Amino acid sequence: MKSYLLLIIVLIFTFSFTSCRDKDIEEMGLRPVFISYDDFSHIESLPPREFENLGKIVALGDFLFINEKRKGVHLIDNRNPLDPQNIRFFSIPGNQELIIIDQILYADNGRHLILIDFSDIENITVVDHLRDVYVPDEISDFYPENYSGWFACVNERNGIFNGWEEALLTNPKCRTN
Repeated sequence: MKSYLLLIIVLIFTFSFTSCRDKDIEEMGLRPVFISYDDFSHIESLPPREFENLGKIVALGDFLFINEKRKGVHLIDNRNPLDPQNIRFFSIPGNQELIIIDQILYADNGRHLILIDFSDIENITVVDHLRDVYVPDEISDFYPENYSGWFACVNERNGIFNGWEEALLTNPKCRTN
C-alpha cells in the first residue's frame, strides 16, 4: 500500500510540473533574417556606402579593401592618402575574411569561398564560387546592437545571417539587457 501511495504522490508531483512546461511563452522581440547559402544574387558591385562595422584591411597598390563585417568589402582609392575616396562597395553577405593574391580577392560568403577578379577596377567580376569550404556554427554569438529584450538565437545552419526583424517569438532563449 505504501508503494502505491508513494507512486501516486510522485505522479501527481511530476504532472504538476510537466503542465507548466507544456505552455508556450510568446514575447515580442527580434529574430534573425537569413539568406540561403545557395543564393548568390546578393554578391554584386554597388555604389559606395557609409562605413558601419569595419573589419580587416588589405592594401593592393593604390587601393584599400576594407571588410564590412558580414556585409562585404569597401574599395578605397588611396592614390592620395590625404584624401582617400570610397569608390565602390562589393556586397558579399556573411563576409568576414579576405585576402588578395595576384589581383584575385578571396572572400568567405557564409560557407562558400568567392573569388573576385579586381585586376580591372572598372570591371570587377566574380570568377568562381568554391562551395561548402566552411562549416557554419550551430549557434553564433550574434547579438542585436543597441537593443534590450528578447531575440531568437542565430543558428548559421539556417543560412547567412543578414540582419534582424521584429517578430512574435515563441519560447525565446536569448536576451540582452
